[in-house]
Amino acid sequence: MNIKMIVTDLDGTLLRNDKTVSERNKQALLRCRNLGLKVAFATARSYRTKIVPQDWFDGYVCCNGAYAYAGTTLIYQRTFSNETTRFIIDACNQQGIIAEPRWDEEVCLPDMKPGDAEYIRLILPTDLYLVITEKNYGQIMHKEATKSKAIEALARHWEVDKINIAAFGDDLNDIDILSWAGIGIVMGNAVDELVINADEVCLSNEDDGVAMWIKENVFSAF
Repeated sequence: MNIKMIVTDLDGTLLRNDKTVSERNKQALLRCRNLGLKVAFATARSYRTKIVPQDWFDGYVCCNGAYAYAGTTLIYQRTFSNETTRFIIDACNQQGIIAEPRWDEEVCLPDMKPGDAEYIRLILPTDLYLVITEKNYGQIMHKEATKSKAIEALARHWEVDKINIAAFGDDLNDIDILSWAGIGIVMGNAVDELVINADEVCLSNEDDGVAMWIKENVFSAF
């Protein structure tokens, strides 16, 4: 495997259940960088997140792909207007659906019920889409705000071909990046839909699956 770039989700992937990063995962990422590989994380969390030190990474994707940063430089942004946000929230409120704005990149739906998704997709402008995680948490995003498109922007910036990218994930919002990357690795603790259709499955987030896969498949090449 000629891996030149590592991309990892955070929650349920790089992070353990207590939201910490193990020493083994940390050292694996730092060694990748020392070997000249690019390392990035791709998360649904806001760019304001401080849950991992950003200086461990060459870049990162946040808000499910609304933003991509190479170092501290913003190289990709796909957001929508305050007027669109207000329209969505008002339409959801009319149906008793809880909808919360998250700055200018998304609208969050923290407690979706059966039938909500069908209604929301009917009222969405054509340039937006709805993504739902296993915990019935919904996010309305710009159609070009996806992890794969944001990572593609980073890869292009660093001149890395997607065939040389290994990506790790555990939840439904990781499907696009796992299928887009040259190698998509599903965590052992991932939702069933990912595990059933996985090309590769590593150990769980509690067992340092990211580090162990890198050790076996990347470091062996050096």
